Formats: sequence, C-alpha cells, structure tokens
Amino acid sequence: MFYLGIIVVVGLIAYLTQNKRERKFPTWLKVLLVIVGLVVLADISEELMGIVFLALIVWWLVRRPSRQKRKEAEAAVQVEAMRAQAKSTQPIDPIKRYVSTPKRQEALAELNSTPKDLAAYIHQEIDTFFMNEWTKMSVIYMDQSDQFDDDVQENAGRQMREILDAIFAKFAKKRRAEMVEQQSINEELKAQHKQEIDIAMQVYDKWQDKA
Repeated sequence: MFYLGIIVVVGLIAYLTQNKRERKFPTWLKVLLVIVGLVVLADISEELMGIVFLALIVWWLVRRPSRQKRKEAEAAVQVEAMRAQAKSTQPIDPIKRYVSTPKRQEALAELNSTPKDLAAYIHQEIDTFFMNEWTKMSVIYMDQSDQFDDDVQENAGRQMREILDAIFAKFAKKRRAEMVEQQSINEELKAQHKQEIDIAMQVYDKWQDKA
C-alpha cells in the first residue's frame, strides 16, 4: 500500500507538471487511484467497497459504448474534413504545369521563346485540332467528385501529356525554322551592309585622291 501511494503521488506530480493544453490523465494512474480508493474503502467497510466496485463496473459498461460512438464520430468528422480539403485543392492546370517545368523552360530558352509563347501556341493547337479529345480528358483528369477511378484519371493525364509533347515538338520545329530563316536574313543583311560599306569606302577613297 505504501509503494502504491508513492506511485500515485509520482504520477500526480508528472500529470500536474504537463502542459495544460497537452495534459491528459493516464489510464494507469486512474486504475491505481481506483485500487487505492477500494483498498481504503475495504478498511472502512467491505460492503461499501463491494457496492462501489459494482458501481464502477456498471459505470464502465455504460460508458464503453458511448466512448466507442464518440471515437467513431470523431473519426468520421476527420475523414469528412480530409475529403473537403482534397476537393478544395484543385489540381494544377496541365498546360500551366507543362510549360513551367525546368526541363521545358530550358528547352524554350534554347528556342528563344518563353512559357507564355508556348502556352499560347498549345491553346491554339488544342482549339484547332484536339478540342473534343482534350475536353473529355480534362473533365476526367480535373474531376474531384470521386466519379472516376484513379487509374482512369492517370490514363487521362498520360494522354494529355502525349498531346502536349506532340504540340511542343511541332512548336520546336516551327521555332527552329524561324530561327534558321532569321539567321539567313541576318547573314544576308550583313553581306548587304558590307557591300554598302565597301561602295561607300570606294567613293570616299575616290574623293580623298582628288583632295
């Protein structure tokens, strides 16, 4: 009994020294307090101890279902909160994500283009050639109502990525052709400019000789 009292005192001290917000009465300490209380009651009256013991058993049996229901209700609330949060978090638009990846931005820099240029070209191509297919896949991929299975949404996302890769390949080919053409124009302008300079220098030398 003496040692039980020491354990109870130590447990109470540990409980009281906890943070108030995180303070929780440990189950083992509750059991020890009940045992100590029953032992004290037994010294006073065994009949009283028996009545209290039976009352505790009845109380525990009555409280157990309500505790279980409360835990189930808390779990249900938590699940609903997680679902609501998932629904409120809309997936990123596939086109915005595609043009903003580091790999894509690096490729665009080599093509002297920007993500905005590529996004505009993608929208133009989709509106012209892929409107029906893209709309169907977008509805599936962006759905947040659990109407479609995960593998169905993943497949839609994969098909959208294939379309975006195809459009980017076409965009890159177009930009390279434009860059080659621009380079040719620049070389032609350089040659023309050099010819004009040569003619001007000849005229300059002619007048210099007359001076």
